[in-house]
Amino acid sequence: MPSIESPLLLNIPSRLEGEQIVVRAYQPGDGARFFNALEEDRADLEQWMAWPGEFHKTSDEAESYTRKMAGRWLTREGLIMGIFSKDENTLYGGTG
Repeated sequence: MPSIESPLLLNIPSRLEGEQIVVRAYQPGDGARFFNALEEDRADLEQWMAWPGEFHKTSDEAESYTRKMAGRWLTREGLIMGIFSKDENTLYGGTG
C-alpha cells in the first residue's frame, strides 16, 4: 500500500453512492449547482463564516472553484467532495 509520502498513488474512491445521495469529487460543470446551493443559503452561512460573503459571487467564479477542487482531487492536494442528490442535479453541501 502506498504511503502518504506518495499521495498520488493513493487509491481513494472518487464516488460514494447511498440510497438518496451521491458523494463525489467535484468535476467540470458543477459550478452552477455549487452557486445555486450557495445562493440559497448565503445569508445564513455568512453569519458563521466569512467565505460566502467574499467568494463565489458569480456562477463563473463557482465553476472556477469546482474545477480547481477537481484538479486538487487528482493531485491529492485536497480531498474536497460534493454531496449531491441521487440524480446529481442538486448540490446539498460539501466536505472539507
